[in-house]
Amino acid sequence: MSSASTAASTVKTAIAAVSKTIIGGRVASKPPAERMHKLLKTSCDVFETFYNPLNYRTGNKVLRKKFAGPTVASYYPQKSPVTMGTIRKAFPGFEFPLPENELFRMSMAEVRRRRGKGPPTKKDESAQKSKHRRR
Repeated sequence: MSSASTAASTVKTAIAAVSKTIIGGRVASKPPAERMHKLLKTSCDVFETFYNPLNYRTGNKVLRKKFAGPTVASYYPQKSPVTMGTIRKAFPGFEFPLPENELFRMSMAEVRRRRGKGPPTKKDESAQKSKHRRR
């Protein structure tokens, strides 16, 4: 058992020796803050990262991401600049037939209006103004 305890103690001393490295005859301590800031500045220059010694929130993480705008824009197909409205404006004298879906929509709107389900009729504004006049 004594051999196991001596092995454990040698491991502990080795760990202690590694954690307290001796440099120039003295125990290595934490380098001064000024030196650490210079090291950080140099590191940022070498690796082209943002130097932020006071740890302010800068949004740099968001700005480093790849811009998604062109990818999202290319997902949807381009709209054609030629529409029935532009063609009708270009040829005002020519009468174009209405598409089937527009005819169907107009017929359904007429059916709804006859049943009383259409939009309400507008009231006369002059009659409303005369009602609310002060005497």
